[in-house]
Amino acid sequence: MKAREYLATIIGLAVCFAVVGITSALAGCPVQQQQVAPAGKIKNDDNCVYYVRDNKGVKRLPSGLTTYQGKLRIINTKTPRKGDVAIIKINSGSFANIGHVAYVTDAKTQGKKAHLAIEEAHYPRRGIWTRAVTCDSLNSCGKSLNIVGYYRP
Repeated sequence: MKAREYLATIIGLAVCFAVVGITSALAGCPVQQQQVAPAGKIKNDDNCVYYVRDNKGVKRLPSGLTTYQGKLRIINTKTPRKGDVAIIKINSGSFANIGHVAYVTDAKTQGKKAHLAIEEAHYPRRGIWTRAVTCDSLNSCGKSLNIVGYYRP
C-alpha cells in the first residue's frame, strides 16, 4: 500500500469512528459500560427522561424533553457535578432527533486525571446502565460520552 493510500485509509477510519460516535477511542479515554439492571426489572427502564425524573429524584427536570432541541434548551452548565443531568447527543439512528439524558453519579478531578460516571435508562438498549470514563479533564470525559452540556436542578 502506498503512503497516500495508507493515509487516506487512516483518515477514513477516523471519520468513520467520529460519525458513529466512538470518539473515546480516538481521544484515548476508554469508556467502561455495565448493565446494572436488565429490561423489565426497574420502573422507567425504557425512558431516559422518566428514569432521571422519577427514579433518580430530579423532580425539577423541566417538561418538553421529547426532542434533542428540547433537551438542548435546558442546559445551564458545562461543568458536571454529581446530581446533574447530562444531555447527550446521539449521532445516528432512530434516536438522533430525540437525544438522550443521564444522571451524573460522579464527577471529580484528582491531580491530572478526571473521572465522570453516569447512570442511564434505555441506552444502548432497554435496561439500566452505567458508563464511566477517566480522562485528562472533565470536559474530555464529557466529550468521550457525547455529552454536550448539563442541567443542574
